[in-house]
Amino acid sequence: MVFDYLVMPAIYLLVGILLLWLSVRRMISLSTKPCRLWRKVAERIVLSIVVLVAATLALSSAYNAIVSHIFWATHPAPGSFYQVNGHKMHLYCTGSGSPTIVLEAGSRRSPASAPMTGRAWAGASRSRARATPTTQPPT
Repeated sequence: MVFDYLVMPAIYLLVGILLLWLSVRRMISLSTKPCRLWRKVAERIVLSIVVLVAATLALSSAYNAIVSHIFWATHPAPGSFYQVNGHKMHLYCTGSGSPTIVLEAGSRRSPASAPMTGRAWAGASRSRARATPTTQPPT
């Protein structure tokens, strides 16, 4: 998660700055080199597009990383983190009693975005527990 939200935007920003620097340097060098006018105009148009795309990608990626960091710092997910077999696991527990239902969010979905789902499952599990007769294991 750190790689997706911190390292990749930093790489995008550095690549964008590098492309900006190289493009501006080439534009400046075009004015001193003897070339045909159409070639200078065509290169400046292409380099201007490259500068615009690189700046947009770099700045939007950096902005997204900063805003995501601020959001998660001010709105932490409910629950706690536990160490399970050397891996950090987030657990958000509501309700009590039996049966226990464990919901695992897929595709990196935040548990903070699913409290209504958890409440809906809690209600469904209570009604299912009342409707399902318990059987005693054979002795």
